[in-house]
Amino acid sequence: MNTNRLYRFAGLSVLACSLACSMSIDVDKYHQASESSSALMDIKFTASHMTSHMHEDFEVRVLDHTNNVLTKAIYHYVSARDFTLYMKGALPRTTPPYRLDFWSDHNHDAQYGGVDGPVSEHDHSWRRELTDPLPADVKLVDGARYEVNFVHDYAFVDINRDPGGAAITSTATLLPCQLNVAGSGAFVGKMMEFRVHEVATGRLVGLYREGVAAREAYQASIPGIIDELTSYRIEAYADADGDNKYSAGDPSWQLDLESNTQGLIADVNVATLAVSVLDLDD
Repeated sequence: MNTNRLYRFAGLSVLACSLACSMSIDVDKYHQASESSSALMDIKFTASHMTSHMHEDFEVRVLDHTNNVLTKAIYHYVSARDFTLYMKGALPRTTPPYRLDFWSDHNHDAQYGGVDGPVSEHDHSWRRELTDPLPADVKLVDGARYEVNFVHDYAFVDINRDPGGAAITSTATLLPCQLNVAGSGAFVGKMMEFRVHEVATGRLVGLYREGVAAREAYQASIPGIIDELTSYRIEAYADADGDNKYSAGDPSWQLDLESNTQGLIADVNVATLAVSVLDLDD
């Protein structure tokens, strides 16, 4: 998984911008995003029996039929054998079919390297196509949410190739999201999650879960999800009660940020942000 730390900080002041953005929410544009939300569908991705991938990095990619990545969900340092990633508003209704390509960094080299070689030495990767007939472990609920209930298996798929067998080019056209998280000392040892939505559409473009916040400051990085000069809404929470999801009473925050030509790169000090109650549908 690409965790490049060399992206330059450009166009955003260190703490003042994060605070200013969090305190100046444009109500009209969030009303617009709310109105467009019916054009979006959710993905509830549940994985179980993931014991062999504890403390690895895990990623789910949501792609369209042209192999464009619409959303990435990254679970850094998997801390639970069974877990759920809820991707609210990840799918536009207008451009199906879609698929999920997901993998675990089993060889710990921070990048997807295919499935060749001994099972203990290569990454483990899988695919689910969201087309009829749906796979046995996928169902469509109320026409609004795909629920994937993945039980770990060894039926690996090389996600460097599309369903037709053609190689997928790795040229990245979108920019990185890098949140330099600080002020989380009260949540060391807890899971924390950050969700990145386009303001104009409400669509989820990225999710980052820190399995165990090992220190007060760290980077929440998702490569290849950001358009330049675009408004984004960040929703974040800390799993204070340890139930591996957002629950009543968990501290949560939201803030507005603008991307620039380098991507969405900003300092986020959760100790100084105003607490917000989120609607995450976990």
